[in-house]
Amino acid sequence: MDCAPILREHPLFRNLSAEQMRLVADLAEEHTVPAGAVLSQQADLGATLFIIGEGEAVVHHIDGQGLRRPVAMISAGMIYGVTSLFLQDPRDATVTTASPVRLWTIRREPFQRLLAERPALARRLDVPSEVVRRMRAPVFPWLEPGESVALFTRRHPLSFWRQAAVIAIVAGLCLATLTLTSRLTGWPRNLAMWGPLTAAAFALALLWQWLDWRNDYLIVTTRRVAHRERVSLLYESRYEAPLERVQNINIRRGLLGSLFGYGQISVETAAKAGGLTFSETPRPEQAREAVFAQLARLRATQRATERRHIKEELLARIGEEGPAAAPPTADPDQPLEEHAEPPASFHQPGRLLRALEWLARQGLFPATRMSVDGAIVWRQHWIFLLRGTFGPTLFAVLSAGLAVAGFSGRPVLLAALWRPYPWAMVALAILGVAWFWWEYTDWGNDLYMLSDDRIVDIEKRPLFFSEERREATLGVIQNVSSEMPTFLAAVLNYGDVLVQTAGSGEFTFERVPNPHEVQREIFRRMEAFRERQRREENERRRREFADWLSVYDRVRQQGASEGSGADPSER
Repeated sequence: MDCAPILREHPLFRNLSAEQMRLVADLAEEHTVPAGAVLSQQADLGATLFIIGEGEAVVHHIDGQGLRRPVAMISAGMIYGVTSLFLQDPRDATVTTASPVRLWTIRREPFQRLLAERPALARRLDVPSEVVRRMRAPVFPWLEPGESVALFTRRHPLSFWRQAAVIAIVAGLCLATLTLTSRLTGWPRNLAMWGPLTAAAFALALLWQWLDWRNDYLIVTTRRVAHRERVSLLYESRYEAPLERVQNINIRRGLLGSLFGYGQISVETAAKAGGLTFSETPRPEQAREAVFAQLARLRATQRATERRHIKEELLARIGEEGPAAAPPTADPDQPLEEHAEPPASFHQPGRLLRALEWLARQGLFPATRMSVDGAIVWRQHWIFLLRGTFGPTLFAVLSAGLAVAGFSGRPVLLAALWRPYPWAMVALAILGVAWFWWEYTDWGNDLYMLSDDRIVDIEKRPLFFSEERREATLGVIQNVSSEMPTFLAAVLNYGDVLVQTAGSGEFTFERVPNPHEVQREIFRRMEAFRERQRREENERRRREFADWLSVYDRVRQQGASEGSGADPSER
């Protein structure tokens, strides 16, 4: 039996030629599995297309509350897992055979190689529109392994055309004013040149406005909600909130919003201040549903993973306490689909950053980013060290130069009238050096620390003056935003990172180098901390649950043994 007839009936492959269909069918691997076998498991990253030839399978879904329900049946001639051929998403359900099943599987890697080798075949595939939209979504360097974009939207085009109309009106008024002035006063005499100049200025302003519109967008991924806003050459900011921290989503519309289908969407977390607000959002209800859909999917995936670990713990406990003579058997719950892992991420710093880090390791340049026992420590950007030490350096150099000149008898008049003049210059030079040391130490004492479990902000004055230290665990962080407030900040790549928490107020990492990378590192460690907490809590619950079942099993066996030895009438 060949799987080509079944593939031919599916919308994805119905436009393929006979030769193209044969190439796809050659990728299929045939399997025969018994009843009760798991084909694919919820929360695993999908990587396989399943083609059912004979038999039936039942589909179970674990929701965000941890309840497991049957949701569908898969019978002979059906196909599932089309999305897994194109996207690396977690499975939304577990599929278990209800009878002996004969099936074929096509894995994503050889299928993608075939599409790369045969572009004509790829063009004839009828890929679902939702998958196409996800595939065409932009890829950002700050996405984590296994994270993908579920929604990407800019502001409604009406916002751009409204600004374009304002620019056109201003350009028209300028041209009309010049024309009227020329007719009344005769100035400017060469009026013909002002038309092209006005048109060129209008085109440049329109281009700048279009770039500004394109650089402002809202993103919903499988892990977070993000808003990036950028004014070309002037300002850039990025706001991020983990999906698990989202509490409310509000939508507001005006008259024009109701007419043209846009509105303002506000995403709220438990932070006392701040929040994500994106105005003129096209179809804001779609954005809200995307956030809630990804949040429900994330929670369902976590619950499914938790249930699987509980089951593994129970099976391990039963195996430890069961009869020693029991023969080992294959695990019927091992999925037929191989478990795929997300690719590991590696971020290579730029050449300038690597050069500065090398100079810092050699002691030739002050370090602005350090790793200490697994924690990362940041200082303010080096430009602020230069700005703080420029005055004392200039003062010390001038004083030292005047001291050298004074010991040489220059200037003659001043050296004759005031003999202590050279020594006074030496004292001022020493004062300048002390001033330099103060500014350098003050810059070096302001530290921003990020460990695997907490965030620390240290502000300390030199010597025995004031010191302030604020700490918070990563678990209370609600959202993280970064900002490059000026043109100079964008050129030198420094800015502020604002960390908002539920109860400890705000932590502001001011003037740190590469603020987007700082923001990304905070988000990455925050997610790792929460995942570690979830694993520890789930492990505690699994062990507790397994202990109770073990106690119950021993009590039941003890009762059965005591009952078997008693008199039948007493039993």
